[in-house]
Amino acid sequence: MADETLDDRLSELPDSLLLQILCLLPTEEAVTTCILSKRWQCLWTSLDTFSFSPRRFWRRNNGFPSFVDYALSHSNASKITKFEIDSWKSLKTIKLEEMEVGDAEIKNLLSGCPALETTVFNRVGGFRRLEINSLKVKSQKLEGYWVNYAGKRDRSFEICVPYLQHLELSHDFHDFKCSLVDVSSVVNAKITFDITCIKDLDNDYDQYSDSDEEDEDNCSDYHQGFKTLIQDYLQKLSRATELTFGTLFTQVGDVCR
Repeated sequence: MADETLDDRLSELPDSLLLQILCLLPTEEAVTTCILSKRWQCLWTSLDTFSFSPRRFWRRNNGFPSFVDYALSHSNASKITKFEIDSWKSLKTIKLEEMEVGDAEIKNLLSGCPALETTVFNRVGGFRRLEINSLKVKSQKLEGYWVNYAGKRDRSFEICVPYLQHLELSHDFHDFKCSLVDVSSVVNAKITFDITCIKDLDNDYDQYSDSDEEDEDNCSDYHQGFKTLIQDYLQKLSRATELTFGTLFTQVGDVCR
């Protein structure tokens, strides 16, 4: 009877307070509260802090990775404020999706993963220099660039990966120019990203010109800038044994109409 009464009183607390309590628990224990009642069934999905430890899964084959995937994929939090994981130094592959990270954040992330071999950024933006100096990281995929135009007049970022062997740049980079600073060890490169013509930009285009004639001049200069970028790519990737280029070549060569 006492336990029943205590359970009822606990369930009557507001969500905000219950979530503060769940934040103090390891994520596995927080998720298991979903079995208590309908009141608790989906409460944990609003958590914005995660604490994972593989030690709780030592008897289960592949249980830990599956649980991490499950917890993150079911999260409804708009922003993760805390993320802890005890097996972090053993990670060999990491993929970031649809987020904005700064140069310092990427540096801290990579420095904490000494065993990392492959990194994949899917619609990740915000950074101005992607620098990977690890001897173990051999593959980098940059699948699109996440764009927040507000206050961003500088449409460029750099890639410096002196020990990387495979580099892939794909999907939409919008009007951002990606410069290759050091890719001297790359043997396999796939450059298939798309760009957006300056005339087709929905944001901030009016600042460039006040007349149709000026439109044409700016558009021509814009495409010429990407032609120069491609020429630089060919020079920087001259040691690669396999190169794949997409429609970017034809895009930058199109005559603006």
